[in-house]
Amino acid sequence: MATARVIQAIAITAELCGRVFSPQAAAVFASDLDGYGDDLIIKALARCRRELKGLLTLSDVIMRLDDGRPGIEEAWSMMPFDDNLTVVWTQEMQYAWKCALPLIHADDMMGARMAFKEIYLSQVNLARTQRTGPKWAIKFGRSPISRQEALKSAYLSGRIDKVSYELLGTSNKAAEAFSETKCKRNEENARRLKESLEKLKIRKVK
Repeated sequence: MATARVIQAIAITAELCGRVFSPQAAAVFASDLDGYGDDLIIKALARCRRELKGLLTLSDVIMRLDDGRPGIEEAWSMMPFDDNLTVVWTQEMQYAWKCALPLIHADDMMGARMAFKEIYLSQVNLARTQRTGPKWAIKFGRSPISRQEALKSAYLSGRIDKVSYELLGTSNKAAEAFSETKCKRNEENARRLKESLEKLKIRKVK
């Protein structure tokens, strides 16, 4: 249920951005933001007042909600540009990175950066529209120093819990075991997929 504080902030922001909302329109606009929390919405509206050069829209507010996901520039700077780097990232970051990799392999860094940003922003906006919070995962690199720095930063940012940090961030053996287990799991999944494909081929031949 939208509060009077949020409805008023929406009406004021809309007017400052060049359009006037009736009380009913502001209330409907606010109802579309239900579930995000008053403080997040108020902060997003403040950013809209500072940054927008046109009329206020719902997507403008959603795009500026600070739900713990990194901004576009921060997300790009966190990417594992070589195998030594460890990254603690969200599903949206993983997907955008996967889409940008072919361009990176083709030495088109500018194109990769633009593709990453566009896809990441799209995925984040979709997740926020669906009221889905960030889900963090760890991709370990080879460098123990990078591993410790990335995990410490993630812990201090509240992206991983204390137990995970103390287990993986301060113990190289634990982190290596975690990575090895994950690699074995991926190999096992690949083996099963290969076997399934072989069975399908046999069935077709028959």
